[in-house]
Amino acid sequence: VEYHSSHKIRFTSASMLYKGHNLALLSQLLGHTTTTMTLHYFRNILGEDEVKELMKKLDDKILETEIQSMPNLIVIGVTGSFGKTSTKNYLYKILSSQYNVLITPKNYNTLLGVSKTIRENLKATHEVFICEMGADHVHEIEDLCKFVCPSIGILSAIGPQHLSTFKNIENILFEKMKLLESLPKEGMGFYNFDNFYLKQMDMKLDCSVTRVGIHSYADIKAINLVCDHLGSQFDVYLDGVLVGETVELTTSNTDYVFTLDTPVNGG
Repeated sequence: VEYHSSHKIRFTSASMLYKGHNLALLSQLLGHTTTTMTLHYFRNILGEDEVKELMKKLDDKILETEIQSMPNLIVIGVTGSFGKTSTKNYLYKILSSQYNVLITPKNYNTLLGVSKTIRENLKATHEVFICEMGADHVHEIEDLCKFVCPSIGILSAIGPQHLSTFKNIENILFEKMKLLESLPKEGMGFYNFDNFYLKQMDMKLDCSVTRVGIHSYADIKAINLVCDHLGSQFDVYLDGVLVGETVELTTSNTDYVFTLDTPVNGG
């Protein structure tokens, strides 16, 4: 099968033409003006599951091309054993005040969920796409990164989640690190320096990497933490200097107020 950016597909075998639930799309891709096709013929050549898997890959390739056709779209990947959704929502709250932002909704953090978000919601007017990335098997984060090509990556934390499929914490760390490892040289990575497993990592990556946390060696540090019945409040320091403005974020039952980095000079 040869895929072309003009959305034309050349098939080396007629047996690869069937996708029962989306025949109209397939006919459009093939340049047909009618959806009349001999579906039973294709079913007899290949198993239905095999043909559906092939067509899913073709659909994903089309969506991947749609993202690549928006070179100015900033794609931010967010992953971790926990804290992904909160980080995504906080980031959306901050960035949407200045940019047209799309996020993966709810827990749409698999390849299927991300594909659905892009297909149904991504518009040419979007400037930022915040993509939550989940995984319970190796290679799933890697596949998501190849699909959406993030230029910014955020790794929230590593913990003993999905051990029944990952088998051990080393595999979890290996897989989650794929997000930062996939970033281009001009990209930016951020990770939780308070996390025990991430703090032990020797981050030798092609892009710039920023340590975030409360430890003295963090590049971006939260200090003056106050936690009470009203929520949490802290100041953000970059290289020992207080930066940013005050922003209030609300979860389902708690308000979080903190300062974030918004340099006056736009640097």
